[in-house]
Amino acid sequence: MKPPPGKSIVTVDVLKDKGYEPLAYRYLCLGAHYRTQLEFSYESMDSATKSLKNLRAQACGYLKEAGEKIAETQNSRTWKDKFTAAMQDDLNAPKALAVTWEALKSDLTAAEKVDFLRFADSILAIDVFKAPIEEKVDVPAEVVALLEQRQAARVAKDWAKSDALRNAIASAGYIVKDTPQGQQVTKK
Repeated sequence: MKPPPGKSIVTVDVLKDKGYEPLAYRYLCLGAHYRTQLEFSYESMDSATKSLKNLRAQACGYLKEAGEKIAETQNSRTWKDKFTAAMQDDLNAPKALAVTWEALKSDLTAAEKVDFLRFADSILAIDVFKAPIEEKVDVPAEVVALLEQRQAARVAKDWAKSDALRNAIASAGYIVKDTPQGQQVTKK
């Protein structure tokens, strides 16, 4: 197959060689209606990768929170019906993805969200319950020192100092998130 003049073909193997997951490409494709031409760019791949990673992080969080309590309820059934209606509307996958994100923002319980996500993923097939890979972040010594000071400020309940240190860490190019397991740091 020869590409049109001025265009090139990007295969999944090329994307994999560049570090992209094939399902991120699938997510990108689901974001465009099949009747429209998809304008591919590496920026759009980066965005799709980030969105898929966020979706998976939320899904895994809800799965962990729900534990064994997962069962269909009328609330999750309602969201499944909205999702199905979107797909039945000329296979409107972008609308179905939007319904998925709306359901995650809704007041459904964690168990109901997991039930809905299992249903949605049976159609979207983007492996939403795949745990995101934790990226190893090399944190400079200066930022580690700021993190230690921030932790001490939090223990002392000095919230103003804690916030100031969070801003200093952000200025250094890192984002700190407080979790039950402690501070987690990611590069901006």
